[in-house]
Amino acid sequence: MVDTIVEEDIKPSRPARRSYSLALKTQILQECSKPGVSIAGVALSHGINPNIVHKWRMNVRRGELVVPDTQGFIPVNVQAQPVVRGEQMTSPSATIQVEVQRGAVHARIRWPVQAGGECATWLRDLLR
Repeated sequence: MVDTIVEEDIKPSRPARRSYSLALKTQILQECSKPGVSIAGVALSHGINPNIVHKWRMNVRRGELVVPDTQGFIPVNVQAQPVVRGEQMTSPSATIQVEVQRGAVHARIRWPVQAGGECATWLRDLLR
């Protein structure tokens, strides 16, 4: 008696592609947008290949992926004030004035012009 060997076509199975919800994509992209944050670090912390997150970012820039803006819009009123040549920028009392209203909180901030960069950084962090 002769044993016959039947060879079966064996196809390697691919793992199923993972899909990610828009809410998760939004959360990850917002985490990546913070200053000094590593995109690869954020991706790996969620168990996602960093290349996928880079692709999402590119898709957002191209308009192929639209993520909701959860930070909201804060209106800012800007009032023009007359500038006295040479006096306002050199005066030690020159200030940047910002009014911010968020819900019931209304704040008026005055910041020295000489520290304008720090004011911009503080305001950016406040409005996040």
